[in-house]
Amino acid sequence: FAAMADNPHCASMFAARGQLEYLLKNYALSAEYYEKAALSTEKFFGRSGSVYVTSCRNCAKAHEAAGCVEKAHIWRSAAERAISGSKEV
Repeated sequence: FAAMADNPHCASMFAARGQLEYLLKNYALSAEYYEKAALSTEKFFGRSGSVYVTSCRNCAKAHEAAGCVEKAHIWRSAAERAISGSKEV
């Protein structure tokens, strides 16, 4: 993945890996990949699209399953800000 850091398709690969790890019950690893997917989506497409919101929600769900409630809240809030159009970080 490091060789493709400037490729907008990386977000899709990260999301697919996040889903795979989630299905395998590797929730912490799943959350890491969903974070990468969200950050890659933000980098190339911004926060306004449904793909970014979905990545954030998936990340929150994985963090919650991994027992990281605070991180889940952060990513769920990021999704809600993106929906509302807020510029806050």
